[in-house]
Amino acid sequence: MDLPAIEFVEVRTSVERRRALRGVSFAVPRHSITVLIGASGAGKTLCLRHVIGLQAQDFGEVLVDGLPVARLRSRELAGLRRRFGVMFAPGAPGAFALFGSMSVYDNIALPLRLRGDLTEAHVRERVLQQLEELGLAEHAPRRPDELSRQLRKRAALARALAPFPEFVLLDDFGAGIDETTPGRLCDLIHERRAREGGSYLIATRDIDVARRMADELVVLREGRIVDPEAVEEALASGDC
Repeated sequence: MDLPAIEFVEVRTSVERRRALRGVSFAVPRHSITVLIGASGAGKTLCLRHVIGLQAQDFGEVLVDGLPVARLRSRELAGLRRRFGVMFAPGAPGAFALFGSMSVYDNIALPLRLRGDLTEAHVRERVLQQLEELGLAEHAPRRPDELSRQLRKRAALARALAPFPEFVLLDDFGAGIDETTPGRLCDLIHERRAREGGSYLIATRDIDVARRMADELVVLREGRIVDPEAVEEALASGDC
């Protein structure tokens, strides 16, 4: 049996002396779309930060392809991160944010150029495909700070998907990202997974996104996994 793409094993984490994750265990099956759903503050973004080594846990393990992320050396972690496509919310700090000094085109091209095995012609072909599929073609020469929040999220999604990643992390998916064409970006993710493979972990507060996207559903409530049957009631109460 294949190892899960991503696995949390009894993960406990405190942030600013507050217990944020309370014994979280779940797996992302290989080649699945696993949706992590919960209200703001439930611990969704924190889980994604664990997966790429931006946050260390107090207890338990986070495994990617069987590798314990928190115990990797810097070079090993850097190598693992190159296998990821990551989208955090606009304004997120660090290497996974859009670069304000670059055009949308160059932001999307960057991870492809860093691979070192693609010609500029292949980079251009892939970038133009991303721009077209995500409705960004006319915005290619603009900088991220010249775009609306919604368009910045689309640009971040385009960059995350551009380098044919093995693992994809999408944070706050559905929030303001698909307001004009409901469901289109959900369909795009399904099409990409079918065409190019990859294992997806998607965090969202949107029950409709979760229903449309999830092969596997993980519900977080106050840092704990709860029964998926309770998801609507928990979201309605605001304390999922």
